[in-house]
Amino acid sequence: MNPTPRTFAGLPFGLAGLGALIVVILRGAVPFALVSDHAYFLPASWWFAEGGRLANPWMQPGFDRVLDWHGFVQPWLIGEGGRLLGGGWTGVRLALDLAAAATILTVPFVARALGVAPWRAAVAVVVTVALMLDARSRPEVLATLETVLLVLLTRDFVTTYPAAWGRAAAIGIVCGLLALTHPVAAVFACLAVAGTLVVLSFERRPQAVSLLGLPAVMGVTFAATLLGLFVFVFDDRISVWLDGMARAGAITFSRTDTTGFARYYLANRFLPGFAVVLVPALLALWALRTPPAPSCAVWPRRVVLVVIGLAAAWLVQRFALRIPATYYNVTAILVAVVLIAAVAPLSGLARRVADLGLAAAAAGALVGTLVWAAQALEDLPAMARSRAELAAAVLADHAAGRRLCADAAALSAIDAPEVARAITVSIPLADGPKAPSPERCDVYYALQMQDGQTVAPPVAGFTADRSTRRGGLLGRIGLRPSHFGFTRWTADRAG
Repeated sequence: MNPTPRTFAGLPFGLAGLGALIVVILRGAVPFALVSDHAYFLPASWWFAEGGRLANPWMQPGFDRVLDWHGFVQPWLIGEGGRLLGGGWTGVRLALDLAAAATILTVPFVARALGVAPWRAAVAVVVTVALMLDARSRPEVLATLETVLLVLLTRDFVTTYPAAWGRAAAIGIVCGLLALTHPVAAVFACLAVAGTLVVLSFERRPQAVSLLGLPAVMGVTFAATLLGLFVFVFDDRISVWLDGMARAGAITFSRTDTTGFARYYLANRFLPGFAVVLVPALLALWALRTPPAPSCAVWPRRVVLVVIGLAAAWLVQRFALRIPATYYNVTAILVAVVLIAAVAPLSGLARRVADLGLAAAAAGALVGTLVWAAQALEDLPAMARSRAELAAAVLADHAAGRRLCADAAALSAIDAPEVARAITVSIPLADGPKAPSPERCDVYYALQMQDGQTVAPPVAGFTADRSTRRGGLLGRIGLRPSHFGFTRWTADRAG
């Protein structure tokens, strides 16, 4: 009896277990910095876990009252989980890491259910681990799980159509959850589901009750899921969320930072070169529904696929490529795309190209994960010490009645809600951090993890009086540190 196939079949599960441990244990010991987009989402979960509203009160005015500028399901779940796990930043981060671990552990089971070859399933797992490290607190954590489940449900739906009422209801529920988790990913995913339905209607020619009834079931469960989330989770009217989403979208569409494609798509330390998988994915989508014999439905189906492909290309260009910094909108569906490319019945050149794309994505993900792990181990000795130093300094200034300003990253060192709320932090949408005005602050804490520099850059109107910034090998090549090295600035009053 040859043990090699059995051992190889267990590889995706072994990698998933290792990835889950990395996320929960190593990232738990060296938590990521609250910079950029992560300053938007995790503070909302922490504030909610501490008894506040589902909101980020440190956001810019107009977006600080309720979480109406993005999907709110993940911040709500992480907040609830953090509360159950003891509260504070420790509980919230543990809840987030457990959610990421659950996403990683789900992928090999879904891959096996889909019939994906073990090595391709291992690719999907490696990519998922890298994405969980990259997404950190962004909604891609939960959206990845939801889109992976949609692939499974749609695949099973294909095999049971048209008698798939339960599958239709489940697809509607998952699409509803996804819509209020990651609206852009929901548009991508639901477009693919709609395309599948249209293609199947050409091929199977179902009875009218199935052709009309199945989408109706999806629509009912989708609407019921949305209604339930708004009634029981969102702490305001639906119109408030729609208005906030419209305003946040207008800010995104007005952005002009359209450079950096190589930085985000080719040199991203988590998935360098991952865009190479998109072309094989399109090939896979085209071939997935190719019938085994000539059929009168071939050309109508291909017209539908072309229309869907063009719509998807426009959406990717609009929501990811035009502003390369928004590449995360593509990563929300990347694991689903990898699974589709892996399970598609391709042959010849198409299969070789698809496998090359999968291998490139896996290599980039593996390298990025190893770089992240090396940096986490390098920063680990300074982590607890620097956090304690920062917390002690902020608490002393707060007790002395000084007006406090700080980078967003400083919030995750303060477990006391009343102290954190007293810190002036401006987190603008789609913009970089700005130094505070000395007229508003007596003290300003600038964190090394915010700017990634070992020497604090000057801040107009302030004088540095203390610094705990540290250098490191990986930090010298441009990677932000994870520890809380900081500089304390005192406002100049003489001038």
